[in-house]
Amino acid sequence: MRLSVAVVVIGTLGLAGSAFAADPVLNCPAGTKQLKVFDEGSGSTTYKCTKTSKGIAGLCHGAFLEQYSNGKTSAQGQCDEGLMTGKWSYFNRDGVKTAEIEFAKGAYHGTKIEYYPNGQPQTIETYRDGVRVGDVKAFDVTGKPVQVVTR
Repeated sequence: MRLSVAVVVIGTLGLAGSAFAADPVLNCPAGTKQLKVFDEGSGSTTYKCTKTSKGIAGLCHGAFLEQYSNGKTSAQGQCDEGLMTGKWSYFNRDGVKTAEIEFAKGAYHGTKIEYYPNGQPQTIETYRDGVRVGDVKAFDVTGKPVQVVTR
């Protein structure tokens, strides 16, 4: 797959010029800049707060947002020194939430919930440092518990 990337650096206080008025403005931490990356193959666009750290330029640090070619959000969350952290949300092309996953230092850490298209939870799992702990709870499309898988 050929990946073409267009990069635009946007200041942390807003957008420069009217050409980018439709681009979302992330709340980037001090010392970071907003970066826009367009994937020509999929048509998706990623916006993220970036900084240079330990000689690595473009390291995600702060808000992250990815959009489908139709402008709907596909993923959003936070990064810390290039690693996913906190609660991330994922959506399908229609804008319906498909999952929420908590991260710490780039690994699943906390609750992972996958959703049916109607918004009801499909499965709920708990992770610690990337390892599943406890039961996996499964639900039918109405939200009724149907199965508990014990570790």
